[in-house]
Amino acid sequence: MMLEKKVSVIIPIYNSEKTIKYCINSVQKQTFKDIEIIIVNDGSTDNSLNIVNEIALDDSRITIINKKNGGVSSARNSGINYATGKYLFFLDSDDHIDSDLLCAIYKVGITNNADLVCCNLVEQNNTKFMKFDQLSCHIIAKSTEEIGKCIYNMYLGSSCGKLFKAEIIKNNNILFKEIMSIGEDMEFVHQYLCHVGIVAGVPEVNYYIENINPTSLSKRYAHNMKATLETYSDTLKRVFKYYPEYEIAYYSKHMDIELEKCILFVNNLFLQGTPYRWKEKINEIKSYLIEDKHVNAFYYVATGKGPKNKLNQIYFYIFRTKKPAIIGFLFYFKEKLRKIIWMRGKKNVHC
Repeated sequence: MMLEKKVSVIIPIYNSEKTIKYCINSVQKQTFKDIEIIIVNDGSTDNSLNIVNEIALDDSRITIINKKNGGVSSARNSGINYATGKYLFFLDSDDHIDSDLLCAIYKVGITNNADLVCCNLVEQNNTKFMKFDQLSCHIIAKSTEEIGKCIYNMYLGSSCGKLFKAEIIKNNNILFKEIMSIGEDMEFVHQYLCHVGIVAGVPEVNYYIENINPTSLSKRYAHNMKATLETYSDTLKRVFKYYPEYEIAYYSKHMDIELEKCILFVNNLFLQGTPYRWKEKINEIKSYLIEDKHVNAFYYVATGKGPKNKLNQIYFYIFRTKKPAIIGFLFYFKEKLRKIIWMRGKKNVHC
């Protein structure tokens, strides 16, 4: 019988030959040693598998799972099914962590019997398009009200940089939804939040997001986007019922969910790998916005749920024109700008 480890670190990889060694080394250097490192190779076609096989020769804590390409959700679910740890920790293949991160968050988790422990997320290079709110102090939240007030600053859009109790995940059959093309992290974390009693935050250790892999799902066209956005919306609304204070915090920095869904849908049409030509993109925008709940979203906005920053204000007023071509041009140029910024950020790749 396999002995239970204290923490299972799950790393899905797909064509990560430029970053995976640095990523794994950051786990191997942890001051906390009672871990297993589960690397799930999701059908890589580059040299990733050879690299991890070589690393694993000198570290018995590493297990490599090979599977056909099925996406990051499928890869993480394979890792969950194999894991023996009391806690699970997800790490993306182009990211890395502080050497004392696992020690710090495990200690807080065990001491407080916490169901979820979060650390800081730091985006390293100049490809960043978002700013993560940083934890300013230690957090131990034990009531629904306390949890609702604190979880917004723990960046729930990512499953990474967090310690999850394996027992809660497995007893409640919480898995990453493989039908979702994007946003699967957010949906997983919010599912999990419906089953927690104690949440903790550890501000002095960092999870570093490199954001340098051009094949990342966040930069590629996602199929099944309509279904994904409906799942995203339903899950968020369900968690708002559990934690009303979280809804207040969420809308202090976000627009109405229906507005955000429109923006995400159109943005997806212009990402790498899109199957649509220009005219087809415009027709997709037109057909999506013609639905009542979408076209009306930009005219009947509840108090406190409007744009919160300059970029969202631009989106808001462009969508209100109801002109698909103008909307399309905005997202076309936005994606061009993102690619230019990404190319400049490639200098920071770890080899």
